[in-house]
Amino acid sequence: MEYVVYALKSLKESSLLKAALLVLNSIVREAKTNFSQYSNEIIPLLIEILTNNDVSRNNKLIAITNIGEISLNICEAFLPYLDPVMKLLFSAAQLAITQADSVNINLFKFFFVKFFLYNNNYINNNFRMMKKQKNI
Repeated sequence: MEYVVYALKSLKESSLLKAALLVLNSIVREAKTNFSQYSNEIIPLLIEILTNNDVSRNNKLIAITNIGEISLNICEAFLPYLDPVMKLLFSAAQLAITQADSVNINLFKFFFVKFFLYNNNYINNNFRMMKKQKNI
């Protein structure tokens, strides 16, 4: 994992960053809930990728996909990051709309909606399960 972290910090090396993001996606999918042990190190790096102007749009979209995969797999361990990530995605969506790039707007809307719906469903299901456990 240390090599992936190193590559994720290589913001100006587009090819290396893209390779790291794609490898990270595979790791997250395989690790599932066990990935939560890396979340404190990886999620801030992904947020940094999204906020850095030197990173390509393509790599930012892959980073968004990774954040969505991580949130689905680490469940409640993602909750501390939910608010900052949603604010970041919302501000990026507003920026995309002001730039009037219809292809990127549609792509971003797709990822934003996918991310929001998955997290919203998870949170609702998690609260329902917690309520049931308290009633037992």
